[in-house]
Amino acid sequence: MTVILTVLGSVVCLISLFAIVFPGRLFRAAKSVTVTTPLRFIACGVRILFGVIMTLAAGSTRFPQTLRIIGILLIVAGVTVLLLGNARIQSLMDWFLRRGPNAIRAGGVVGLLFGGFLIYAVV
Repeated sequence: MTVILTVLGSVVCLISLFAIVFPGRLFRAAKSVTVTTPLRFIACGVRILFGVIMTLAAGSTRFPQTLRIIGILLIVAGVTVLLLGNARIQSLMDWFLRRGPNAIRAGGVVGLLFGGFLIYAVV
């Protein structure tokens, strides 16, 4: 399970680095996305799966309580995405994109810190 968390942390770091270095590309890609029910279910499933993995693997890490709490928050976020409608998710996404590429860059910094924390907690 810790190997999976290490891989997930590495993937989060790589995507976050891409967001920091190329925010315009990610911005343009995100602007072309329309929220659909299958896309919302995929987003929900990924969050819940990631949360379950973090919760189950937390015991064998340096920060078990922290990873359990983050895992539970991810599960709650996944269920929340499931309960919100497509229009509401689209409006939240549009609100974020109105902030411009620098908002994506800031999100990339947060993601890089989170991915680095995951790797540090596991290794």
